[in-house]
Amino acid sequence: MATASAHADRVALVSNLGAIKALLRRVKRDLPDRGRSAGVLVLAILHRTGPSRLRDLADEADLDLSVVSRLTAELTAAGYVERRPNPEDRRSSLLAITPEGVRRHEEAMDRAAKAIEPVLQEWSDEDVALLSDLLGRLHHSFQSQLGRSHCKNA
Repeated sequence: MATASAHADRVALVSNLGAIKALLRRVKRDLPDRGRSAGVLVLAILHRTGPSRLRDLADEADLDLSVVSRLTAELTAAGYVERRPNPEDRRSSLLAITPEGVRRHEEAMDRAAKAIEPVLQEWSDEDVALLSDLLGRLHHSFQSQLGRSHCKNA
């Protein structure tokens, strides 16, 4: 069981994560196709994870399967995503980012990094790297926990 101090730190963390929403909204406004940040999210996931099944992509994005299906159809039509046969299950396919999708993803990430630069201008490079590492670790922990809870519900 966490000490009172550790519990207070967790409460502060949750509060700070909530406050980050405003920053994320600002960053999203500066991304290409502002209203289509979910499409950028899908590209980011495919770039990071490699070819994925639609269900896995929806789980990773924390979006409804129908939303991800529509997004991937749009991204496929734009040439950013392609469907490939699934070597493990011939009845299904895998979604993969195309070279044009990689270019689009990198452009979006560059714009997002530029949007956040003014916020971090007084931070050291080491602190920015530490925050990035810790947020990545938090994301991984959430994904691991989700994986465990999906297994319990299956």
